[in-house]
Amino acid sequence: MRHALLVVATLLACSVHAQPLAPAGTGERYDGHRVVRATVRSQRDLDTLLRLSPDMWSHRVEAGGTDFRVPPGSMAALRASGIPFAVVVPDVQRAIDAERARLAPQAGGPIDGSFFDDFKTYAQVNAYLLTLRDLRPDLAEVFTIGASLEGREMRAIRIRNPQAGGGACKPMVLLTGTQHAREWIATMVTTYLADRFIRQYDTDPAIKAVVDAADIVIVPIVNPDGYEWTWTNTRLWRKNRRPNAGGSFGVDLNRNWGFKWGLPLPGGNGGNANPGSDVYWGTGPFSEPETAAIRDFALGKPQVRWHNDIHSYGQYLLYPWGWSPDPSPDDADFASLGAQFRALILAVHNLAYAPGRTYTRLYPVSGGITDWFYADRKAFAFLFELRGSPGGFVLPPDQIIPNCEEVFPAILAAAQWTIQRYPFRADTDHDCVYTLADFGAFQTLFAGGDPRADFNGDGVLNLADFGAFQTAWALGR
Repeated sequence: MRHALLVVATLLACSVHAQPLAPAGTGERYDGHRVVRATVRSQRDLDTLLRLSPDMWSHRVEAGGTDFRVPPGSMAALRASGIPFAVVVPDVQRAIDAERARLAPQAGGPIDGSFFDDFKTYAQVNAYLLTLRDLRPDLAEVFTIGASLEGREMRAIRIRNPQAGGGACKPMVLLTGTQHAREWIATMVTTYLADRFIRQYDTDPAIKAVVDAADIVIVPIVNPDGYEWTWTNTRLWRKNRRPNAGGSFGVDLNRNWGFKWGLPLPGGNGGNANPGSDVYWGTGPFSEPETAAIRDFALGKPQVRWHNDIHSYGQYLLYPWGWSPDPSPDDADFASLGAQFRALILAVHNLAYAPGRTYTRLYPVSGGITDWFYADRKAFAFLFELRGSPGGFVLPPDQIIPNCEEVFPAILAAAQWTIQRYPFRADTDHDCVYTLADFGAFQTLFAGGDPRADFNGDGVLNLADFGAFQTAWALGR
């Protein structure tokens, strides 16, 4: 069975049908639609399910079953097909209606209880970032990293201790969430990360050490227009709200990044030029203001050394490449980090996440954010797919805090690794850029007998320090 599953997974990567058409811009209902977890035994099974389902919720065929949303008119054909399945969401619209009824009393008003007791609107998330800033104005600032197509703020929070030692430049860890609008848990987890870095600064030595030595920037909602649309109209909307030719709406922001943009790849998930597709890559690289805003920020901050994008669902820890099955130059480091993150997450609530290259662990992706940050921005980059059971994208609120709790240690470890790998010691003039001016500044320290010129730490100033400095400078360390 395991061998057969691997064969089917390979077939999925090579021959899955094109993504279903996205809703045309009005609220769409899903009355009677079920989410089934099917056992895919062959290519025939897969073809049948893709024909019957307008929306495969799982990212790929999995041993424990693969989730598909099935309209009521297709259920008889599914039963007649003989494909083993279990119903995991009996009525998608009923689940959405229950979610809306539960959230309606607090969606526009004050928050009762913990912020993380339930999902929060765009406005509530933005307000909460200000609350966190006000708790620790010495550590946090809130700013607008850009504006969406419809003019909504893409609000970010920056967490650091400028009074701590280490110079003016410290490695920056950039965390983003909710490129895909329906993935509400990504919004909550990224906001939680900011909350914990701030609230536990004084009580957790590991958190204090990271905030003192790094510069952390978190953007909980990269796709504010799409996110707002999921609250007011179509709950399962994925893209942004770009009006396209032909009357469709939306660009998949995670197919709009400039590295390998528009590259046709095997399977239906890599991206395509059909404006009605859920993975439409747009009219050009960075055609969307949301991706352009994150790009411009990252290019303007040379100290960015780590990027994490947060998604749901499937419990994956993904790293480059997405566009190719080949290993990246840093594949060994990525694999080691992925294994470390998996162990840290597993230790919290005993939930297993699967690390691997995006192309082979998940599916081929062109124009993805992780590949761009790694290839064009020269930063280490991961994409986390969070938990989605039970409920898939319509996750019960009792899953929020456990999901937040298990991800935090992995993000903390990523920041610790970044600090150790990129201490910015060779940036001698502290301008965050490695230029020949750093050599001049280092030479001045060396000539003056400054202990900071003992770059190899052996207690003696000699030519070996120049060699150690040159190596660190070349590596951006």
